[in-house]
Amino acid sequence: MRKFLPILLIFISYCSPKFQPDKFSFPLEEESHIELKGVPIYFDGEKCITDRGWSAIIQEENGKLNFKVSQNPELPMTTTPKANGSLRVGEDEYYGTVDGWVIRKRRGKMKWRRKIGAAVTARPGFWKNYLFVASLDGHIYAFKRSTGALLWIGELPGRGKYPPLVIDEVVVAPSLSNKIRGFFLNGKKAGDFKLEGVLKFPLHELPGKRLAGVVYSWEKQNTLLQILRKKMGVEIELSPSAKINTREGAEIKAKTFGFYSPIIIFRVNGKILSRGEDDKVLWLPSREGIFKIEVEVEEKGYRRSAFKLVRVLSPEKERARALLRLRQSCYWKK
Repeated sequence: MRKFLPILLIFISYCSPKFQPDKFSFPLEEESHIELKGVPIYFDGEKCITDRGWSAIIQEENGKLNFKVSQNPELPMTTTPKANGSLRVGEDEYYGTVDGWVIRKRRGKMKWRRKIGAAVTARPGFWKNYLFVASLDGHIYAFKRSTGALLWIGELPGRGKYPPLVIDEVVVAPSLSNKIRGFFLNGKKAGDFKLEGVLKFPLHELPGKRLAGVVYSWEKQNTLLQILRKKMGVEIELSPSAKINTREGAEIKAKTFGFYSPIIIFRVNGKILSRGEDDKVLWLPSREGIFKIEVEVEEKGYRRSAFKLVRVLSPEKERARALLRLRQSCYWKK
């Protein structure tokens, strides 16, 4: 048996499903996009202009975003705001240098400076006492804002040319590539979101937890203005997942993603079973039948819901039915 164990392990590893990162993404999804002819030469978060005289303006109506397309637009007097520059938080100023230093100043006086792998041309991002710096060496560095202590280093899919953003405790790190990489605050990779082309300008944050990005597709040779939003949803988990009975009941759990601190509502056949911050509840059905279990999640006007139809059986009635079937089979045998 020991001789066949290595062969068995190789066979299991070969037959097991392979992880395909392109099919998975951290909580971002595309809301809409528009194609423009030419290479993008200007983008300020609202207006995008290409070298072939096409432009698109992002407009908001009743909470929805749409595009107004025109040709031969008038070019602005100023260029697109650059991604580099300093970050000011209160009396503190944070910035990077072309020789690879990250610096914090307070009222013009140096508080700390840290050396990293390569030049910093993107404005740092922050969340509470965290500071996030993207570097041209293809990494993102997380520091403590107060002391400058290095917390972790994350690898980017491209050069760190654009400022990182933080959306609900997830660091959104765009780079000079066709992917946006996400990191949790502890440095663990949250996943990648694949764009339709190479990112050409920094991401801009829009109302409603949305992001606007401009990419250039070498395959189609055109510009795409993409509106991304935070992916928010809920899934229902039942324990036990099958054979729910009236004696033991089941535990209903709401598996949410994209929400920060939501209110969760559990319903059974339209009646509220629980409402609050708890993500699970014990359900004890009083009778047999088919029930509709619904979970609704809401946070600051955002709502998502999911439902499942489950069948509940009674152990006593199941025992009686089994005994009846046994008696009928014995009768026919006679």
